[in-house]
Amino acid sequence: MCTRCFYRAKKLAYRDLTEPYYQIAGRGEVLWAWNKKHLDMLFEFLSGQSISGHPYEFYQTYVHGDWKKYRESYLKGIQMHLSST
Repeated sequence: MCTRCFYRAKKLAYRDLTEPYYQIAGRGEVLWAWNKKHLDMLFEFLSGQSISGHPYEFYQTYVHGDWKKYRESYLKGIQMHLSST
């Protein structure tokens, strides 16, 4: 089970979670984020910015290796997604 996310209050197992709202294709895995603040944290993290104090800082543990390996692809995908919304 999640130990620090808002789904913990509902006592949901990982497999029972809803689909993430943001799903962005890049090289390798699909990047996903639960909401805009989570997506913002991922963008800052992948950009090399400090996420210290960010409300979603604890999610950095779950950043996939492919997201870090192909960070430029995902950063471009996030920017394109946000500019189209």
